[in-house]
Amino acid sequence: MDKKDYSLYKLLEEYRVCIPVIQRDYIQGLEEENIMSTRQRMIEDIKVSLQSRKRLSLNIVYGLHEDESTTFYPVDGQQRLTFLYLLHWYLALRSTEGEFERFCELKPFFYETRNYANEFFSFLRDKENKEKWLNIFKSSDRHKLTLLERVKMKSWFKSQWLTDTTVISIINVFGDFVDNPRTKIDVSKVEEYYEQLKTSTVICFDFLSESVRDAENTASTNYIRLNARGKQLDDFENVKAILSMLENKIGKEDIDSQDFVSQYDQKYIDIFYKECSEEKSLEEKTKKINGKTLRLLMNTYTLLWSIRGETKYENATFHDYYSTIYTKSQKDEISKFWIEYFEFLNILLTTIAGDDGIKKRITLFWEQIYEPKTKDSDNLVSSLLYVYYYYKSQQQYANINNIEQLDYVLLNLKYKEWKQVGFRTIELLAQYSAEYLDVFEFFAQEKPDRVIAKLKVHKDNGEINELYDIKVRFKEQCIKANIICRLKEDYTLFESLEKKSGIRKIQYLLSISDMWVNEITQTKIDVLLRYMEVAEWFLYNKTEQLLWKKLFAVASYWDVNNNCLLTKDMINQQISAKNASGKRNIHYWNDEHYFINDDIERKNKEDHKLREEKHTLIKSVYDIWIAYGLSDEQQRKVWLKNQFADSAYEACWLKYAVDRNRPELLDNTVSYDEVQGKVYIDIKHNYRYHKWDEKDKWRYNFFSTVYMFDFLENQPEYKHNMYDSSVWDYYGRPFSATSIENGVQFYSNLKIINQFGLRLLWGEDKQKDLSYQFGEQTGIVRGVFGCMHSIDFPYEPNSSITVTHKEVVITEFIHENQYKQHLYNLDNSREMSDIKNKIQDFDVKVDGYKNIEDADLAIWDRRSYTYNYEEVFRHKYKGSSITQIKKESFVDLETIQFIKCTHLLK
Repeated sequence: MDKKDYSLYKLLEEYRVCIPVIQRDYIQGLEEENIMSTRQRMIEDIKVSLQSRKRLSLNIVYGLHEDESTTFYPVDGQQRLTFLYLLHWYLALRSTEGEFERFCELKPFFYETRNYANEFFSFLRDKENKEKWLNIFKSSDRHKLTLLERVKMKSWFKSQWLTDTTVISIINVFGDFVDNPRTKIDVSKVEEYYEQLKTSTVICFDFLSESVRDAENTASTNYIRLNARGKQLDDFENVKAILSMLENKIGKEDIDSQDFVSQYDQKYIDIFYKECSEEKSLEEKTKKINGKTLRLLMNTYTLLWSIRGETKYENATFHDYYSTIYTKSQKDEISKFWIEYFEFLNILLTTIAGDDGIKKRITLFWEQIYEPKTKDSDNLVSSLLYVYYYYKSQQQYANINNIEQLDYVLLNLKYKEWKQVGFRTIELLAQYSAEYLDVFEFFAQEKPDRVIAKLKVHKDNGEINELYDIKVRFKEQCIKANIICRLKEDYTLFESLEKKSGIRKIQYLLSISDMWVNEITQTKIDVLLRYMEVAEWFLYNKTEQLLWKKLFAVASYWDVNNNCLLTKDMINQQISAKNASGKRNIHYWNDEHYFINDDIERKNKEDHKLREEKHTLIKSVYDIWIAYGLSDEQQRKVWLKNQFADSAYEACWLKYAVDRNRPELLDNTVSYDEVQGKVYIDIKHNYRYHKWDEKDKWRYNFFSTVYMFDFLENQPEYKHNMYDSSVWDYYGRPFSATSIENGVQFYSNLKIINQFGLRLLWGEDKQKDLSYQFGEQTGIVRGVFGCMHSIDFPYEPNSSITVTHKEVVITEFIHENQYKQHLYNLDNSREMSDIKNKIQDFDVKVDGYKNIEDADLAIWDRRSYTYNYEEVFRHKYKGSSITQIKKESFVDLETIQFIKCTHLLK
């Protein structure tokens, strides 16, 4: 249908005019300078046209209708049609009796974009309201207030209307008709003007309407396409319009408090306005505000769908979101998801509006497009869910303190390592904990097993099944929360120790306070608080780690019944005896012993028994520390000295392990040989030449080890436990010191002390140019010659061996801490003289060679290689010697000596 010179009056005689939901607000009445100027020029043009009766065309009004339908859906021309309707309404109102009533009986003109806009248009068309408007318009000359200010004062004017842009624009247009000297319509001309509008086409437009199926939806689609080219309508305005229609279909009884769209215009927009306060131009502010809001709307949609496990778009675009909400808005039935969607938005934004702390935490949710992730690394999702469920349960809004408490708990639950597959576990935690005033009250009131069951913390939960101690952490959180609530303490009561542990756990303290398995009592809490003071000293404290190991070792051999150390013999016997967990060396400490994991508590009986044993000993250390005031250093020294004061402990290995500041004495396996009556320690070394797999090869006399450490402390220039050297590689490429030889190369100021025997090496190498004859040609080749001689000294597990100033000393422990020494003088020995002669003979032989053939292969192992285009002949001397020195060759030193306490217990 294409009709020229169509008037609005004629259009309303034939069609209901429905502005589709997709279209923006009526904005011609806004008080922005450029809009005001355009509006006033249009009123002036219309007045001139009506006065002169000269035709004024407002161009094309295009839209759609359905066959046999009287509803017209404008696609292009909304703003012009709205203005013409307001002009007709005003002139009819102020014309002769009956005109307004007849105008109101024409087919209606209405907006689908807002409830309040629709409501206001209905109010305009209501004949009963005629006098209300006339009284306001007629009083304009007696007031200095604007029309909008006067209207707002009326009892019949609803405050909600002030939040609707369309309503404000309408009233401002009326204000131009009655108050603005430039655009004011002369009351004496009203009837004349209105008559022309009714009966002529002096103010007209070209009317184009297509007949299509589903005209309303098609009009909306065409409108989008039209504005996508011209960018006349902001994406956000389109979305807001559709959301308004969605809310209308849901019904207010299902919406938490008021509609989201209306609340946005009233208060939510202020949240974003403050963030854009630095923008100078209104256009830029609006653009940024709308962008932030649009991202919030899209992100909320993506988040809720991902939680429901039905995410269609992992990286949803605006088109994805827009298509979804538009499609849903066209359906008669709206799913529960959209009820939750609007409820979520209302709760979230109302919470933010009242708490700047939460706003700062959640800002990220509208600063960028949210993408579903496998980890909630910034705690954004957890905060959003908790805010939502908190209001639903408490009917009051969460505050930043609630969120900070939740963050604290999640830190202890290793939340950053949860593998999110739909945020089901954190949603359950947020949902159930929000039923209480704070998350700590939830954990305090609920039993650990009940919490674990509610949150579905089990092996089939793919979000947390890779965390080996998650159940233990939940249980610990319940107990700690219970204690905090009982004491009415701040939720950070345990924070210092949680941090010190490095893994945010203090489970062992709850265990030694008898609250891990059994009930919580005030007496036990008092004990825990005292234990916490001790834990501040020792828990993962590297500075005090050795002191802790010493005290733990003392507690391991403590006679609880008699409140003293066990006897020396009992201590020796117990180091090799298996305890209840099947382990030896009960005194051995590893920081892993502090804590348990899920398997240890529920499945691994051996490890569980071991932890129980270690925890019992921790408790013993803590009790001793508190009872004897060992935090005082002097008191601690006196107490330790007193424990070993009896002469019976003079040869007790534990006494020397406590006295020396050598962690190796407590970190390595100690054993007792009942037959020999000796204590041994297993200390492995980095022996490059070969690896000794047999355990006995590393077994070494405990007191001899103490002697070695003392020796090194007094003479730090000595090296210890050297067993191999880098020597010349006669067969490698190139010829260099890259081969590892079993033994230590001897030199005049060599100083070493070894535990596991000794081999000394004497090597010599020479390079010489040798001639060769090949046919009639002669040439020169490089010859490399080398020899190696060694002396082996005996190894005994009860001895150490020292090399210094060409002397070798064996220090042999003959009984407990008693030792005697044996001396071997290298410089005057037959073996040393023999090696010197062999090296001298080597030098003479090589120096005498002129030709390659001179090197007698009977005494040389020869190999040749080409290296850097040069042929090299390498020779290793077959006459190298290996000499074994027996203990009988050493001179015994008669004096028997003792090692004594030199440090803590001296």
